[in-house]
Amino acid sequence: MDDFALWALIIGILSTASLPLGSILGMTFRPRATIVGALAAFGGGALLAALSVELVAPTMMNANTEEGKNLAYALLIGGILGGVFFWILDQMLNAKGGYLRKTATAITFMSRSRTRQMATLLEKLSTSQFFRSIPPDQVELLIHRLKPVVFNPSEVMFREGTKGESLYVIETGRVALTREGREIGTLSAGDIIGEIALLTDQARTATAKAIDAVKAMELSRGDFETICKSAPFFANAVRELAGGRLEELGRKDAATAEHSIRWASEAALAIRKGVHVPTPADLHREAHAQSGAALAIWLGITLDGIPECFVLGATVLDIIHRQAAGGTPTLASVIPYTFLIGLILSNVPEALSSSVGMLNQGWKKWKVLMLWMSLVVIGSILTMVGFWFGEDVPHWLEVGAEGMAAGAMLTMIAQTMIPEAVHLGGPNIVGLSTLAGFLMTVAFKLVEG
Repeated sequence: MDDFALWALIIGILSTASLPLGSILGMTFRPRATIVGALAAFGGGALLAALSVELVAPTMMNANTEEGKNLAYALLIGGILGGVFFWILDQMLNAKGGYLRKTATAITFMSRSRTRQMATLLEKLSTSQFFRSIPPDQVELLIHRLKPVVFNPSEVMFREGTKGESLYVIETGRVALTREGREIGTLSAGDIIGEIALLTDQARTATAKAIDAVKAMELSRGDFETICKSAPFFANAVRELAGGRLEELGRKDAATAEHSIRWASEAALAIRKGVHVPTPADLHREAHAQSGAALAIWLGITLDGIPECFVLGATVLDIIHRQAAGGTPTLASVIPYTFLIGLILSNVPEALSSSVGMLNQGWKKWKVLMLWMSLVVIGSILTMVGFWFGEDVPHWLEVGAEGMAAGAMLTMIAQTMIPEAVHLGGPNIVGLSTLAGFLMTVAFKLVEG
């Protein structure tokens, strides 16, 4: 069996070598997004066909016997466990920056993060009558003009007697207010500071100083005036507030609290339109903001490839067992051509699209290539692991393990590959490209005989 294990290793190298090949093609030619999307969809279809023909079909075709039925149950249960297991690990890695390995997963993760941030911000804004004067369906005018700022401990945010140029919504930290050198209050997360000077166009009535590190959202005077000009309803509300009702700004009775909750909810629904597509600059910043992003991306891509290599090794063992019963197997005769072609057709576009995305995030070319080369080594070893595992366990357990790998692969295809293809190529291209990949792999089975 040592020679057979070596064959599994060679076949593993053949399949995973397509990863650095796809990476080199992507970094060299930088193909258009539609072409990359079509190739990714084609690869997804090819992988679906390879799984169906080489793994699922042989087990299910024998499900009419008692033993075959037990194997089918093992395959189904394994598929469920594999899908759930992949989803859990994928979510864990995404939380550490693994979502950056593909543009589509980055869009999904960053859009959800942005939605949560906006909902939190709207809750904070809703405590101010000033912000509640903006109709919920127009709040996007304000949201996109708020800019994040950071103040260090003991840093002065603004001084008493100066012209008010900004207002701030405090997200974290504490701010001390002093007037004529005497402390008059402390503000913390959720409080709004500086709006009075913008409303009245008068000098600051107090000095604001960060007690500890403060994160806040800033609305500048220029953006404030732009909103007033573009939204008459907002300007009218400002004039009313500045005309003698400023004392109502801090009121938080039961009715106001209820109004605040309703306003924040309606505003969140109003801005939740479409999907926020991050720019290359956004991805670059996000990659640098995640301290463990590089490791998480590497682990995420490894996670995507583990099931494929395991199934490949187990498939090689199955072919060897069938051929050994009727003769002497050879390396050429034990290669699962349909499955191997499906893996190659999916690996090339996957590595191509991911490599282009990594370059957009600021990765060096040599670093991207080394990542894929390391996966050739890991994938080849995992192919042998799949081969060795099948040697020493009962057949039903081997089928169950293959089912787990298949479930993880199918979840990966639906969760990462197809969304990536849709994002890059569009739904009109993805449908036919997926079909083409599926049918070509099925047709190859006819050539294989």
